[in-house]
Amino acid sequence: MNEIPFLAKIPWLIDYLIQPEYELIAFLKEMVSEHQKTWNPNNIRDFMDAYLVEMEKVKEDPSSSFNEANLLMTTHDLFGAGSETTSTTLRWALLYMILYPNGTTVITNLSSVLKDQELWEKPFQFYPKHFLDENGKFVKREAFIPFSAGRRACLGEQLARMELFLFFTTFLQQLTFEIPSDQPRPREDPFYALTQSPHPYNICVVARV
Repeated sequence: MNEIPFLAKIPWLIDYLIQPEYELIAFLKEMVSEHQKTWNPNNIRDFMDAYLVEMEKVKEDPSSSFNEANLLMTTHDLFGAGSETTSTTLRWALLYMILYPNGTTVITNLSSVLKDQELWEKPFQFYPKHFLDENGKFVKREAFIPFSAGRRACLGEQLARMELFLFFTTFLQQLTFEIPSDQPRPREDPFYALTQSPHPYNICVVARV
């Protein structure tokens, strides 16, 4: 709302945008309640159990930050930062993998980052030398910032790179992916939600022999 103030004047839109957040909070509250009933300090199952152990240690300390409210919000942050963005990127990766299988001629479109004529030699052309030095070695340009920069840079960049590498390479090593023969070609344009997500698509997954 700070960026687009006039949206605050559209009540139904506010409700529409916030409703998924309410549903997520309700779901997490249910999870916290279930963990509080079933957790065993000698059998840590997940993050919530580990947090409950720390809460138990400092339950007599009113100044401790280990409390139920912070457990809820920390878990919320893990869902938002560690699940939605990674799963969306994986869906995009799988989409492009079945659209452009091995052997497909691909013309890379870098217009999203190669459009500033003051920073790029040929911003509107496919020009790989943007990322090569005089010896043909890869060079990361400062203008290439998919994780943003400065104070608004993504804090989870290293986590995201690690997760995407582990998941995607495991997929490629153990499975093959294709467009189902009875399905239309998936769309490549995004729809805008919490992230720029691919439209839902079907995928045929076959285990490598």
